[in-house]
Amino acid sequence: MTRFTIRLPDDLARQFDTIAEGGGGRSAVLREMIERVCAAEGVMLPPLPITDKPPDRIEIRLPKEDGAELQRVASERRLKRTEWIVALVQSRLRAAPVPPLDQLNELIDIRRELRFIGKNVNQAVKALHAANMEESRLELPREAARVASMKEAIDQQIAAIGDALRGDLKYWQTDDE
Repeated sequence: MTRFTIRLPDDLARQFDTIAEGGGGRSAVLREMIERVCAAEGVMLPPLPITDKPPDRIEIRLPKEDGAELQRVASERRLKRTEWIVALVQSRLRAAPVPPLDQLNELIDIRRELRFIGKNVNQAVKALHAANMEESRLELPREAARVASMKEAIDQQIAAIGDALRGDLKYWQTDDE
């Protein structure tokens, strides 16, 4: 698991510790806060690992050519072979593989930026409508339609990224599904 480290003024840390005592301690309260923020952004959270027993270890043996092909397809998705196999198994068992953390972070950043751009486009449309005066040289209906079209495309991309954050199932599904 990844560990976050933050610096706080001593007084603030003491106050937080007082609050966190009733919620299971620092780590539990911080984890809950992070999960709430992620959930608000539409991030599908993976289940916490069970700490009292180690994960199941499974070994498989593949012919060299299959191992090489496995390496190739895993690399295409920027995954280690083990990560690719785990995602494949999870997709079959849960119907929702969890994207690797680096891809998840990239998707979150892209989605946040697209939302910001979408808000700017919205403001531009409002400004175009406000500039709808007789002496204006802009063809406002054409410009407004163009900006609205951009906003629609951005909204579609935001939705697609949200879907990807909830698990890119299409990649992992077989033809018989």
